Amino acid sequence: MPALTGPIASVEVEIDLIHPWAGDVTAILIAPDSTGHTLFGRVLASTGPACGSSSNFNGTNAFHDLANPPHGGLWQAATAVGTGDIPPGEYRTTNAGGAGATNPMPPTSLDAPFAGMTAGEAQGQWILRVIDSSQGDLGEVNAARLKFWVAGPSDRIFDNGFENLLPVH
Repeated sequence: MPALTGPIASVEVEIDLIHPWAGDVTAILIAPDSTGHTLFGRVLASTGPACGSSSNFNGTNAFHDLANPPHGGLWQAATAVGTGDIPPGEYRTTNAGGAGATNPMPPTSLDAPFAGMTAGEAQGQWILRVIDSSQGDLGEVNAARLKFWVAGPSDRIFDNGFENLLPVH
């Protein structure tokens, strides 16, 4: 990673994901110090055993704190398309669905757990964990990209894709 010119101010994750049942999938970003943040998970599942949304992932979605409505969250998009494709675009992160979840899930901050990390803290392996919590269908992560912005007058400092990605099962 190039030397930071200041602490991390903002984070964005782009995922090119194909999966025929969005409610099966959970994505979590994990920093080198094991700090993790759920990007989305079990979309539209509002009880423990619920399967969630039967909408599809079929393209690239970016997750960051500046995403504007109507793409404020995957829950709203999945509700709008029913069994169709969630439109590729920009979304806020949410907690995973399940017991006690509300529809739509309120947005969470992707920046909050990582903002202020120094170069030393950010150095190392970042993991994008994508989990398929149900059997019967397959999906795949075609590409993923992690972007950082630093505090102060600087541009993006890290813009490489994740490596060693395996298909989502």
